[in-house]
Amino acid sequence: MGIYNNNLELSANERIALIVKETGFTEEKVTELVAIGKATEYPIGIIPTEDDEEEVEGAIPDELIEDPSVSLFQEVWRSICREYFRKAADNISPKDKQILSLSLGVCFDCFGIFKPSTYAEIALKQGASGEKSIEKKRKTAIEKFAKELCALSFCDGVTLKQTNMTIVKEKGEKKVQSVTYAYTPYGEGEAGEIIHTTSGKHRFQIIRLAENDGTGAYAEHVAKIIRYMNGTYLKEKFYAIPLEELAKVNRENAKPSLPFYKKPSTIEQK
Repeated sequence: MGIYNNNLELSANERIALIVKETGFTEEKVTELVAIGKATEYPIGIIPTEDDEEEVEGAIPDELIEDPSVSLFQEVWRSICREYFRKAADNISPKDKQILSLSLGVCFDCFGIFKPSTYAEIALKQGASGEKSIEKKRKTAIEKFAKELCALSFCDGVTLKQTNMTIVKEKGEKKVQSVTYAYTPYGEGEAGEIIHTTSGKHRFQIIRLAENDGTGAYAEHVAKIIRYMNGTYLKEKFYAIPLEELAKVNRENAKPSLPFYKKPSTIEQK
């Protein structure tokens, strides 16, 4: 909204194009957010006055100001989220939708809230073999749901796949020395690769950027994901990424801050 309101000499379409360029959001998303911003702007200037001063015409007395626009914005945003969540939930299988709904305690049709069901209760309703089965199916359902949200441009995402792990022995104990992940931003394209070492100056290094990661923004986010694993290095998983996590980075203004990987040199090499 700052970009939109500070470039009044441009047409509305030109301002939207400028926001797309500077934030990395799609034109559809920018148009939607600008509409929210204009809908929630406070229409009357708020000019506080002292008790002994005359009120300026159009001003609102302090005692009548009650958190303007915040609740309206939140409600508009909730409405947008509900619409996206409803569409995403309708695009996965009925059983997956039921597992998410029951385990979260949320109806994806009316968005009513209720007490979440246990895995055992869900297994009984679905005729599943047991709690472990539902737990596994729930993880799969969450990934499907997240990918549908990506397809709707509500969020972004990245797939991580472990390609190598080096384990060493220290004082008789096995420890992870390094782990390598291939990563692919949501959609098509050749995967990139990043290596994480548990000690040393550079804990994360880029072996190569993914085809659709010209700025390194996804590589940076993958490093955060691996760090949050806290030593429990998963084999493969899809992670959703909020758009605002990537919005400020584009091909014109960013370079990867993670160093690129260099193979350790030996005495024989020059």
